[in-house]
Amino acid sequence: RGGRAVQQAVSSRLAETSLKRRRESSLDRSAAKPRAHVAEERRLAEERTVSEPVLKQYELFKKRFDAWLLDSARVHNLASVEVNIVDYLDVLLHRNANYGELEKSTAAVIFFIPEAAKHEMPRVKSVLNGCLKAKPPRSRLPLPDEVVYGLAGILLSMGHKAMALMVILGKEGYTRPMEMVNLKCEDLRAPVGGAQVGLQLYTVTVAPEDRMERSKTGVSDDAIVLDRPDWLG
Repeated sequence: RGGRAVQQAVSSRLAETSLKRRRESSLDRSAAKPRAHVAEERRLAEERTVSEPVLKQYELFKKRFDAWLLDSARVHNLASVEVNIVDYLDVLLHRNANYGELEKSTAAVIFFIPEAAKHEMPRVKSVLNGCLKAKPPRSRLPLPDEVVYGLAGILLSMGHKAMALMVILGKEGYTRPMEMVNLKCEDLRAPVGGAQVGLQLYTVTVAPEDRMERSKTGVSDDAIVLDRPDWLG
């Protein structure tokens, strides 16, 4: 019985010591948390430097980059960022990616690694210049009027009046899809009385400031004049 009592006392003492160590370890981790919290606050402020649509694009490109790192079994740290970006751009170039994707992929990786400034990576800048020559950006020409109005006519025949107007207004106003989706009736502005000849036209306000909206380029209250076709304005 005496041996069992001693054994139980030793076990109890070991359990208390183990619990004390776990508590001390937990306190050490808690003391280290403010640094991570500060990083999160700084990250939130940095995210405000770009609009929400751009941030979502960056997140998509960064996920693709991370997936490539994982598949390639790459070491990813601050010292290897430049080499990884250069090799990743080479892979995208062989996949026939356009220059816009190459540039945005680079911007996304650098955005989520604030310490990696582009001016500190001369190879990345050189590779982007080479990509620009290999894959020069091309202008996207609008669809012919016959196609656009044909699509609008089909939608109109199906009873989708708002969608038909959206197709026409999107082409004539050169608006982005999300800008069209966010439009409200109040965003249509009537002509101002006494305006100059040729300016008595309706306008559409994109990303109104009073609704705290921002366009893809981070601009608010962007006015689009409906001057073509004549019946639209």
